[in-house]
Amino acid sequence: MKIITTKKPVIQRTGLAMLLIAGYLQSNVISAQLISMGANGSGGTSMAVCSKGNVQMWGDNGLGQEGTNCASSSGNGYTLVLNGADAGCVNYLCNIIGVANGSDYNGYAVDNSGNVWGWGYNNFCNLAQGVDGCDPGSCGGGCNAPSPVEILTAPATPLTGIIKIAAGFNTAFGIDGSGHLWGWGYNNFCEVGNNVCGTDVTYATEVHGVGNAGLLSGVTACAAGYANTLAVANGAVYGWGLNNCGQDGQGYPSNASVPVEVETNTVGPVYLTHCLAVAEGQYNSYALDSNGHVWTWGLDNLGQGGVNLANNAPGDGGGSSNNTAVEVGSGGCGGGILTHIAAIAAGWTNAYALDSSGHIWAWGYNADGECGDGTTTERDCPVEVLTALATPLTNIIAIAGSTLAGMALSSNGTIYTWGYNSGGMLGNGTTIGSDCLYAKAMTGGYCSLVCSLTSVTASATKDTICMGDSAIISATAIGSSTVTYSWSPGGQTTQTIHITPASTATYTVTVNDTVGGCSKTDSITVKVDSLPTVSLTIAKDTPCVSMTTDALTGSPSGGTYSGTGVTGSNFNPNSAGVGSYTLQYTYTDGNGCINMDSLNIIVSSCTGINELQTTSEDVRVYPNAFSQNINVTVNMQGTVIITIFNAMGQNVGTWQMNKGKHIINTRNFPAGIYMMRVKTANGLLNKKLVKVN
Repeated sequence: MKIITTKKPVIQRTGLAMLLIAGYLQSNVISAQLISMGANGSGGTSMAVCSKGNVQMWGDNGLGQEGTNCASSSGNGYTLVLNGADAGCVNYLCNIIGVANGSDYNGYAVDNSGNVWGWGYNNFCNLAQGVDGCDPGSCGGGCNAPSPVEILTAPATPLTGIIKIAAGFNTAFGIDGSGHLWGWGYNNFCEVGNNVCGTDVTYATEVHGVGNAGLLSGVTACAAGYANTLAVANGAVYGWGLNNCGQDGQGYPSNASVPVEVETNTVGPVYLTHCLAVAEGQYNSYALDSNGHVWTWGLDNLGQGGVNLANNAPGDGGGSSNNTAVEVGSGGCGGGILTHIAAIAAGWTNAYALDSSGHIWAWGYNADGECGDGTTTERDCPVEVLTALATPLTNIIAIAGSTLAGMALSSNGTIYTWGYNSGGMLGNGTTIGSDCLYAKAMTGGYCSLVCSLTSVTASATKDTICMGDSAIISATAIGSSTVTYSWSPGGQTTQTIHITPASTATYTVTVNDTVGGCSKTDSITVKVDSLPTVSLTIAKDTPCVSMTTDALTGSPSGGTYSGTGVTGSNFNPNSAGVGSYTLQYTYTDGNGCINMDSLNIIVSSCTGINELQTTSEDVRVYPNAFSQNINVTVNMQGTVIITIFNAMGQNVGTWQMNKGKHIINTRNFPAGIYMMRVKTANGLLNKKLVKVN
């Protein structure tokens, strides 16, 4: 049966992944229903939630309790529960956040949408399908369900909004998000809590309140036993159903058809308060309070009370009972009361407590190794569960118990089991039908039980860059190598990406563990600094080659000047020589961002064209450099043809002139270097000209 039940699960989900947050006390009590064991009857079955949200089962499948449509896992083998009517799942039940075993032949699961699924045995309305007392037949016979069906509250009306489930002997329960408790199934001893006894409950119905007044509310935990039920509501503990050994905790041995509040052994009466979790055995009950203490009441004939009653010597089989709650470890236990407990679980006549350091304590019946301490000696006081002599089982995050066996889930996803291997329910390679006295790791399995991806960190080669620069950002995943990456913005799917943002931007990476089914994200912000505004000017942008100094001015001040003929903040035309030059000014601001400005200047010879003159012919061109016009004086007879070419060798104009004065309009000429060709009857002459604005 499933027995770990506390307040609303402290679980983080990403996709289908689940990460358990362990600890103890009220804010951190372990509450995930990740593992469960059925009773060691004619064939026991166990189950665990895969980290991807499927359900893995192993053990017996005689009446369909593995949910595989009667396909057996063959004892020590494993199988996944098939999908039922959930349209959102393919092949197998999915999105599961909690599981519970009911007696020998049932399985239950709750998904992240609040739906409850059940499968297997259905003779006592175990599956809330509106059918009671049908012939169970075989796995697929009678009214059994060899694959999951939805638990109903009325015909074709599924139970919804459930956050946690519990199951007992042919009875099951679900806690909804509003704190109400729903029950269904076997009700011969009033264990459903609907103020009816002896009539099975065919559909899920709400549990009534104390004194049959309204409905029980504020419920955060529930546990179901052989024929009685416990719940935590607003920190108090309530019991109902069979009370032949005081397991309802009300101080007198009559059955209760509706919840009654559990009392302590203090005169008063004084009721249990500030409780977080409950667990049920066959005729004994347990509660965990916010101080990390465990309380027990009910039958204590085999040490299951954990208080070492004086008339309950090991193996005496006495009939001692506690009708009200006492603390485990008190009485004759020399070690004192059990403390720092984070979770509790119960078998038929023994119990388990998980402490805040990840160790498990066990007490009670131990003839088949139920206490996992390497012996078969009854334990009337808590002892540690071991993996070998004097070697405690550690790093545990969840526990469960069965009639004659126990189970634990470690932080790395390994399941350990011990006790009697009915039907192969231990799954650890132990011979079916034999005992396993120490906790032993399960072998094989269909799925990962915990996500191994523990953290993701996004980092950048530079988290501050200048506009126009690039950076490299990367994601580092710890704990898993089977991962994929997705960056936003951008959609890149590699571990490392190159970015050139135009402005400050935040990049988020999502890393998915493809085996474990979980994902983690991290973000990094890359700050982009603007470039400084830079300008460069020169005193005279068309200097003559005869000049030795032409002052440069850069803004902001403090930058560096460069280019041919530049020294410091001055340009020397004479040093550079006639021609066109590009000068630069580069400035670096306080953020290390660099910008520059440049200008083009032309150094001219600033002379006329006297060198074209001859003794018999005279063609004069001026000024040089020119701006708006070129003046040409022809002092010779005959036609003179003048052609001007730009620096690209392109003809920009041809003029025919006779003796006299002429003007060539050059307003539309771009500034630059030009070549003039003068053709006379005596030959060709060429001269370089400079156009300035």
